[in-house]
Amino acid sequence: MSYDVQSGVIEQEVGEAVLALIATHEPISRSGIINYLHKKRDETGNAAYKEMLRLAADQMRQAR
Repeated sequence: MSYDVQSGVIEQEVGEAVLALIATHEPISRSGIINYLHKKRDETGNAAYKEMLRLAADQMRQAR
């Protein structure tokens, strides 16, 4: 997967996490987004998708 595609998928997953937090009236925070991504990762059976979700969570942890 190219860097551009990978970045797009990560961006999409983080955006989905933010929308989910808004829908549940939870505060939008880095930890909330990371928790959402981990929960989604636990629920999927696709190994490649799990890796993308892990990368998205890692990016959120490293973001400054």
